[in-house]
Amino acid sequence: MNEINLQDNMCDLLRELFSGYTLLNKGGNLQEVQIFAQYVPQPSGITINAKNNTGIKNYSDTDYESNFPCIVVILNECEDREERRIDSSLVKMTLLFCIYDDNPECQGYRDLLNMQERVRNYLLINRVVSEKFRVEMPIKTRLINCETWPVYFAEMDLIFQAGRPVMRKDFVFEHNI
Repeated sequence: MNEINLQDNMCDLLRELFSGYTLLNKGGNLQEVQIFAQYVPQPSGITINAKNNTGIKNYSDTDYESNFPCIVVILNECEDREERRIDSSLVKMTLLFCIYDDNPECQGYRDLLNMQERVRNYLLINRVVSEKFRVEMPIKTRLINCETWPVYFAEMDLIFQAGRPVMRKDFVFEHNI
C-alpha cells in the first residue's frame, strides 16, 4: 500500500534528519525528537473505564507530554487522478510538531519553526522521499496559535505524488441502457 509505505519512509527520513537534534523535554532534560506514525502513543499507566463508560479513569504521572519533543506523521487522504493524465495518486499528509517548554517567556514556538525549517529545506532541495514519492507544491506550514502553554504545536501540510496500478488495457465497459 503506497500510503503506508510513504508514511513509513517519511518516519525513517525524519529520524535521520533529527538524529542528534535535541530539545528539552518535560523533565527539563535534553531529549532527541521522537517520530511517531499517525498518533502520539498512549501514556503508560492509563486505565480505560468499562465498555459503557468510556473515558480515562486513571491518568498517572506519565502523560502525553512525556513524548515531547516529537513529530507525528499523519496520513490524511489519497486521491487518484484522472486516467488521461499521469497514472499517479496524490497522498496528503500532515506533520504535527510538538514540544514542551514551560519557560514563562513563551518562546517555544521558535523551536517549532526551526524544526519545520529543517524538514522544509530538505524537501525543497531533494523533492523526493525514498526515491519513490515526489513532493508537490505547495508545502504549507503553520503555527497553531492558541494558548497551549507549556506545550506548543505546529503543522506542515504536504502532498506527494505516488505511483498507482495502471488500468488494464483490455478493459471494456458494458453499458446497458
